[in-house]
Amino acid sequence: MPYDFTTPVDRTGTCSLKWMVEPGELPVWVADMDFETAPAISEALQKRVSHHIFGYTRPNPAWYAAYQHWWADRYGWRIEKETMLFATGIMPALHSAVRRFTQPGEKVVIMTPVYHCFFESVEENGRVVSECPLVFDGSHYSLDMRVLEEKLRDPLASAMILCNPHNPTGQIWTKDELAEIGRLAKAYGVTVLCDEIHCDLVDPGFVYTPFASVDDTCAEVSVIFISPSKTFNVPGLHTSAVVIADPQKRGRMARALHADQIGSPGALTVEATIAAYEEGEDWVEELRRVLLANKNRVADFCEENIPGIRVTKMPATYLVWINCSELTDDTAALVKHLRKTEGLIISAGGDFRGNGAPFLRFNAATQPCRIEDALKRLKRGVESWRRGVRA
Repeated sequence: MPYDFTTPVDRTGTCSLKWMVEPGELPVWVADMDFETAPAISEALQKRVSHHIFGYTRPNPAWYAAYQHWWADRYGWRIEKETMLFATGIMPALHSAVRRFTQPGEKVVIMTPVYHCFFESVEENGRVVSECPLVFDGSHYSLDMRVLEEKLRDPLASAMILCNPHNPTGQIWTKDELAEIGRLAKAYGVTVLCDEIHCDLVDPGFVYTPFASVDDTCAEVSVIFISPSKTFNVPGLHTSAVVIADPQKRGRMARALHADQIGSPGALTVEATIAAYEEGEDWVEELRRVLLANKNRVADFCEENIPGIRVTKMPATYLVWINCSELTDDTAALVKHLRKTEGLIISAGGDFRGNGAPFLRFNAATQPCRIEDALKRLKRGVESWRRGVRA
């Protein structure tokens, strides 16, 4: 069944964070797709709304089964029902986990550059970020296990946040890499808080490995966060699952979710999740092909038309990581220039720390006509920047 990934959808007037912009501006920043969600989800929501009562809600057996079937069928990970907890979103749950599995002043290891909200989950809760910089060879990122071990060995390190696959670099961690992370975490008594929200958004021909599925050690040390929100573009429905094999950790997390009052679904979330995972696979497979074509278009255009910037081509997420180091060592000013002169709203790489400052993060999850518009604006903006024009 073909789906429409080409017709622009007007999102103005919908309270969309991404599209709360001035007339004529084009946002390609926050990780929010401009595609209509899978039809099965909309149909499930419409059916639920037609009931006209929206009372207190709990996950039903079909909610658990939907997650179980998706991960077993696609990734070979068998999730036991009793290991699953509902949470209203990955980031609220991550904040709760940081508070529950660490103490104020302790360190949380984060592999940088990485999703900027991870830093907030640590620092806003009175903990300390311990950066483990990823190694960048000019075109590819990798993890130096010796550096990671040094960070985990620190007596103050009590947790690690793992992004699997990695945002913004697009790295898919191998099974061997994940196994070594698990081994080191167990050796030094560190809990791995693993965000796997981008797991389905990998290029055709690539598959991610769930961290907890690698071996018993990885399952033992981990708290896993999964959700349909990124895959199906439904973050506004506030739904996720936390999977914890270790009973003690699971009990602690359950108490944390209850204490923070983020452990109960809204009236519309259960049916949407079930529809996504039970009926949305064809839509996801077509989406993956669309996203790869969009990412390739961004990379090809930049290579052919914008001298001095290079795309780091990696197989996961719809976020394109653009190296602007020949233009500037910090894109913060360039981002302001692009918005002021071209109305292009794009993310500055410095927000992701590590070596991110010379990079831009471009969200390619939009219609091809908007991709073309954004690329033309980027080209003009870089050209005026090179001429010395400053907004």
